[in-house]
Amino acid sequence: MYSIGLDLGIASVGWSILDDQTGDIVDLGVRLFSSRSSADNEERRTARSTRRLLRRRRTRLHDAEKLLSQKGFTRDDADKHANPYALRVKGLTDKLTPSEINIVVKHILKKRGISYLEDAIDEGESSGYKEQIKENKALLENKTPGQIQYKRLIDGGRVRSGYNQKGEYQLNVFTVGEYAKELRLILEAQQPFYSELTDDFIAQFVDKKHGLVYRKRPYYQGPGNAANPSPYGIWADYPETKEPKTNIFEQLIGTDIKGLERASASSLSAQIYNLLNDFNNLRIPSQEDPKLTTEQKETILNTLLYDEVKTYGPKKLAKDLGYKVDDIKGWRLDKKEKLATLT
Repeated sequence: MYSIGLDLGIASVGWSILDDQTGDIVDLGVRLFSSRSSADNEERRTARSTRRLLRRRRTRLHDAEKLLSQKGFTRDDADKHANPYALRVKGLTDKLTPSEINIVVKHILKKRGISYLEDAIDEGESSGYKEQIKENKALLENKTPGQIQYKRLIDGGRVRSGYNQKGEYQLNVFTVGEYAKELRLILEAQQPFYSELTDDFIAQFVDKKHGLVYRKRPYYQGPGNAANPSPYGIWADYPETKEPKTNIFEQLIGTDIKGLERASASSLSAQIYNLLNDFNNLRIPSQEDPKLTTEQKETILNTLLYDEVKTYGPKKLAKDLGYKVDDIKGWRLDKKEKLATLT
């Protein structure tokens, strides 16, 4: 008879074969391989986010093309090289052709801005970034994003964020709301020329709840759709139920020992996991093995699970182990650098 021993590592597996009769090592070796890292995970997440962004942009533009073509606003090949920024400025005061309206609408939908800009000044952005945001905000008091961008293109030869031909840095970042406002102004300016541009038609693009400019998948729906249901989104059970869930919150809800609903971070399993992590960090130098033993962990855990305990801090834990707080090292600290309550 033989016994096999394995030593599993993040980048290797060591192995050996022992003869049970003689105790001799029959053979041994190691298999090396590339280890995984968080950088690999970040790269995959970035690639996945980019694919998702591009897919949703294509869908948004496809839906816009469908709406526009139904009303006869299709692009003419002769306008293939038209400057969309110039058309956006022109459309505020002068008549656009149906082809030019198509170009303007799809250009704004493609470059529709960001939704979190209002928070940037209050959060950890650089002072230069904040100043550029304030400058753009001041310009928007009497100009649209298209007018600002077109002027920057004419004066500095560049629209995108970065250094222009004059060596001046510019930030071409505006909110979704500002782009929606611009598109509404352009389409309303074109209404006298086209009866097809009704208020209801315009609302399909700029309405804050359902307009294409604002369309964004709510975070509480999670990933996936009816055709490709994801176990992490509202479509998880769609193949069986033929109905999406209202949200994914139910999947994030756990129960405590009394069966009461708790958010995932407050569920019983999560709390036990965090508590055991705290136990693993504790050291009792006076013990032969300074780590807490399995029996010590089980004793404390059973006390918390089955006794009526409102709070359980370092003093109580140390007392139950037969020590003083100062005899134990590795306590978790709170934001004020004080010993944290365990539960």
